[in-house]
Parts: sequence; C-alpha cells; structure tokens
Amino acid sequence: MNEFKFQLGETVKDSVTAFTGVVLARAQHMTNCNTYGVSPTKVTKEGKRPDCKWFDEPRLVAQGKPIMNLEPKKKTGEPSCKSEIPPLH
Repeated sequence: MNEFKFQLGETVKDSVTAFTGVVLARAQHMTNCNTYGVSPTKVTKEGKRPDCKWFDEPRLVAQGKPIMNLEPKKKTGEPSCKSEIPPLH
C-alpha cells in the first residue's frame, strides 16, 4: 500500500483547477491511488465552510506547513466528526 504524501491539516493546491484548501480527509484505494478530501480555505458569506472536494494525490501540490494538527484525540469510537477549522484570511 502507498503511504500518504500529504498530512491532515496541510494546505494543498490542485494543479489542474488551482483549487486551494486544507486536507480534511484521506482515502487509500486498492488500486494504489490515494485521494484527499480538501476543504476550501475561505468560508461563505454565512460563515460556513463548503463541503470537501476530492482529488487524486498526483494532482495536488503542498502549499506550506499544516495550518493545524488534526490528529484525532481518540483512536477509535469518536462520537462525531465536528472539527472546528479556523478560517484563513
């Protein structure tokens, strides 16, 4: 299996569309293609963060150090997925 190239919380940019965001999720597939759920760095006018968009690993380019440590507090059994990510200005 492939190791992940990008860490949770890392800012990345899609080389095809120029979409920039923070890695919120990672998926490893049996076909050896890692994919990443990337959330936009900007919030909407209502103060909400849009849903993640998924990208294949080869399309992404690192944009700097992780903005925050998103390592889970518990290894398993976490009751919810509500993580507060500060908006980038």
